[in-house]
Amino acid sequence: MKKVLFIITKSNWGGAQRYVYDLTTHLPKNEFDVSVALGGNGLLKERLNKAGIRTVPIPHLERDVNIIKELLSLKSLWNILMRENPDIVHLNSSKIGGLGAFIAKIYKLTIRHRSLITIFTVHGWAFNEDRSKWARYLIRMIQWATVLLCDRVIIISNRDFRQAIHLPLVEHKKFVLIPLGIPEENIEILPRVQARKELSALARISLQKRFLIGTVAELTKNKGLIYLIDAIHKLSTANYQLQTIIIGEGEERKKLEKQITSFGLENTVYLSGFIPDASRYLRAFDLFISASLKEGLPYTLIEAMHAERPIIGTRVGGIPDLIEQEGTGIVVQPKDTNALAGAMQKFLDNEQLRHSFGKAGKKRAKNRFSFAAMLAYTIAIYKE
Repeated sequence: MKKVLFIITKSNWGGAQRYVYDLTTHLPKNEFDVSVALGGNGLLKERLNKAGIRTVPIPHLERDVNIIKELLSLKSLWNILMRENPDIVHLNSSKIGGLGAFIAKIYKLTIRHRSLITIFTVHGWAFNEDRSKWARYLIRMIQWATVLLCDRVIIISNRDFRQAIHLPLVEHKKFVLIPLGIPEENIEILPRVQARKELSALARISLQKRFLIGTVAELTKNKGLIYLIDAIHKLSTANYQLQTIIIGEGEERKKLEKQITSFGLENTVYLSGFIPDASRYLRAFDLFISASLKEGLPYTLIEAMHAERPIIGTRVGGIPDLIEQEGTGIVVQPKDTNALAGAMQKFLDNEQLRHSFGKAGKKRAKNRFSFAAMLAYTIAIYKE
């Protein structure tokens, strides 16, 4: 039996966390002994413990950079490796990718655990984030070093894979493209009327019989929500009867609230906060939008496709992999609020288009983004 140690920076509930949860709870128990090392005490840890997956805390590990805390985290990681003695270390998220790859290589060389395999899953290259030129260059160097130190690197989108094979001094065979999928038993989407009723109660919003635009996203800069709100403002002057719900929480809340107030959209755009299992309510929306500036392959869009919602997304990360342009949705350039507003207007004016795109999206999600395939390919890497 192989011992697999997953390591992830944050224990909140996002795409990388869901990936870890889905894999750990579906790996064959007669073949793999699984544990998860993580920072914090969020929803991921709670759900893993409930599912019977052992978790190991990493004290001092946070997303933000702090040299003292990074050194303490490295010490904790070393102690965890010494105690757990895994056969496979599977790293998730950019920060722990770098720290984990470094300490795993030192462990492998000093303890002479030659058979240890270090795997890094790229949930969107961090050097694609909206940062200064020098910050992106530094992050690129760190991620390149992470790749060099790992034995295998799993990529989840075609764009990220194309960028990966251009990293210098790295053999292409180190990379493997494995798109995400959602376990069938985890897809629970309420009927439209029930979804609207329950979402209205949870978000404490009166959902009137108006066109409802929705998204599910952490309130962070990378999600491009300021551009979504700007596009909604452009449409509000055209007398469309709109409501917009943004489900999620994060450090950008105050900035977004200020923007909503400055545009006079208090009765149009609502920040509902975090709602557990938000995918259950996707059929409440008439249109689902992702305005992200940086992504991997977002689960929220796969869920929206299963819910038969038409989608607008930005041309970043794996979003163009998911959306068939003018077939299941519309892809626009990030930060282009005019294009975003124009795409929304196209769906607002055409109910038949919304219906046909939604039906096609569900078919594409089932055929192209299979969890069974994702799990099988990942197990194959573990067994190499």
